[in-house]
Amino acid sequence: MKSSTVANSVIFTTILALVSQSVSSPVGTLIVGGSNAQLKQFPYQAVLLKPSLLRPVICGASILDQRYLLTAAHCVYEQNPIQFTVRVGQVHLDANLTQPYEQEIPVNEFIIHPQYSPSRFLNDIAIIELSSALVLDGEYVAPIGLPVEVQEEIVPGSECRVAGWGATVEGGETQRELM
Repeated sequence: MKSSTVANSVIFTTILALVSQSVSSPVGTLIVGGSNAQLKQFPYQAVLLKPSLLRPVICGASILDQRYLLTAAHCVYEQNPIQFTVRVGQVHLDANLTQPYEQEIPVNEFIIHPQYSPSRFLNDIAIIELSSALVLDGEYVAPIGLPVEVQEEIVPGSECRVAGWGATVEGGETQRELM
């Protein structure tokens, strides 16, 4: 087995264990609303883009390290990774990449949970492998801080912080500003 395959397997297994134990969400539960994020507030936040589309924003993702990000499997299921890029270091999607910390990197591969169920959204997680490494500066672009082990279960009704370019109202348009 190649070392990159072993590394992928270890990363994916670790992420699956952490996410599967700590997150449970019924199908149909939506997160809408929010307020605009400040630059550097969510340095781990990335956006998955399909540049060939009129509305290229596909989904959000979280930076795990220089080459890997975590996203939802339904965002990348049956998609060709070479048609996608990942952008980091921005809160305004309409802005040009003008700062050194703003980066857009092509995607190399999508690694979808082997037990993902598209009809029921079970195990709805995937890893994005980039074609080249991100520059992590720790201020504008940084990995998300995942726990080494799950210490407590997140119970329904718990207050959590979520970042992304979602809708401000149910059924609304994707926002161009990180919230």
